[in-house]
Amino acid sequence: MSDDEDLEIRHVNAEDLLELGQVLGVPHAHFYRARLSQRGVVLSAWRKGELAGAILVSWEPPDEPELRQHLPGVPMLYRLQVHAEMRRRGVATALVRAAEELLIGRGHRAVASGVDPANKPAVLLYQSLGFRRWNHGEIATVRELYDDDGRLVIKPDRCLIFVRRLTASRG
Repeated sequence: MSDDEDLEIRHVNAEDLLELGQVLGVPHAHFYRARLSQRGVVLSAWRKGELAGAILVSWEPPDEPELRQHLPGVPMLYRLQVHAEMRRRGVATALVRAAEELLIGRGHRAVASGVDPANKPAVLLYQSLGFRRWNHGEIATVRELYDDDGRLVIKPDRCLIFVRRLTASRG
């Protein structure tokens, strides 16, 4: 079920971070806070004034050499989060589509996202939105975890990469 008509997508600013922490979890708010000063934007979804979800849209070069080699200049989507009570109601789709429109407006022709191979709902979501798994296999990466005090813990991880070509009219 989709409630897109009452969903507002907007850029996150520093004042939104407290609510992001309360709704999505303090560690996620720390992650988004750390990214506000980088090249990119954190988008948030609001339904009837309530925070429903967020995503980081980054045009920073990724840390992983495989991504820089095979997807030079391609922006990345990170940390798509939807409040548990808002899932399966079009929030994730709306956030990804808003990210795509933002990137099209900036002249980008593709977007990518790394997905935990065990996160089947995320894999299915990106596939349903027209993202295709790239041909270079899983990549070694890191998972940035923040505790409630904002301390960063970095753990080795692996992810699948999904890519979508962007056009002005999605089809």
